[in-house]
Amino acid sequence: MVGHKPTFGLVSHFGVGFGSEPSIDYAGPMARTVEDTAAALQAVAGVDGLDFRQDRAVPETMDVLSTLRDGVEGLRIGVLEEGFDDLTEPDVEQAVLAAVDVLARLGADVSKVSVPEHLVARRVGGMIGPEGSRSIFDGGFMGAFARTYYPTKLVAAIGKMNRNGTGALPPRTKFGLLTAEYSRRNFYGAVYAKAHNVRRS
Repeated sequence: MVGHKPTFGLVSHFGVGFGSEPSIDYAGPMARTVEDTAAALQAVAGVDGLDFRQDRAVPETMDVLSTLRDGVEGLRIGVLEEGFDDLTEPDVEQAVLAAVDVLARLGADVSKVSVPEHLVARRVGGMIGPEGSRSIFDGGFMGAFARTYYPTKLVAAIGKMNRNGTGALPPRTKFGLLTAEYSRRNFYGAVYAKAHNVRRS
């Protein structure tokens, strides 16, 4: 399985992440091969006019396939030191580093980079995600105020599930909603606001 995490906003989020905090959520392709993943990215990347988060930096279209077989010689790859910590599963770490070694042997310029803020970002995202998701959840999974298309049948179906079927939600989603409720009742939205302000600095 090959997955690609695109630049935030490159792939439209519209119709994908209902109930997720839109300021940090994104979508990317997954497929069996690099070629299929590249083809999927090329098909879905670009402005679609419905994702209100996309800005002028997002291209209309993107050509990924034409240079896919050019190889990695000279490509600069940074391996984030803070990306490997006690929470990283050993098998995952070994697989990632083995892949990096292959890229280096093929001519990529690999170097270690350190971004200490990466370790703090997890805590910031840990508060933005639950409270933002809870707000979207309360608003029918589409939120409000965005000048975009609102699929009425889908909004109604999710709103009905919200009222009558929350027991079917996965445990992680329930935990996030409970975390957000605790934060709201004790800090009145201040933690969410502070987390957003910190990410700007």
